[in-house]
Amino acid sequence: MTITAELIIRLIIELFWIYASIFAIQSTKLQYWKQCWYIVLLGSIIHTGYIFAAFVDNPYAGIFRNIGMGIVAIGIIMLARRTKHILG
Repeated sequence: MTITAELIIRLIIELFWIYASIFAIQSTKLQYWKQCWYIVLLGSIIHTGYIFAAFVDNPYAGIFRNIGMGIVAIGIIMLARRTKHILG
C-alpha cells in the first residue's frame, strides 16, 4: 500500500469535485443542467476509484483515471454547449 502526498492531494481535490457537483445538482433548476452535473459526479466518483486503486498498487488504476476523466469531460462539454445555446 503506497500512500503518497500526491495521492492525498488528488483525493482532496476529487472530494471537492464531488462536493461541488452535489451542490450544483441541488442548486440548479434546469433539468438538463442537472443531468450534466450528474454525469460530472459519476466521472468524479469513478476517478476517486482510481485514487483508491492507486493506494493499493492496483495495476489497472490508470483505467479508472482515464474513464473517470473522460466522463467528467463529457459532462463539462454538455454544460458548455447548453450554456452557449442559452446565451447565444
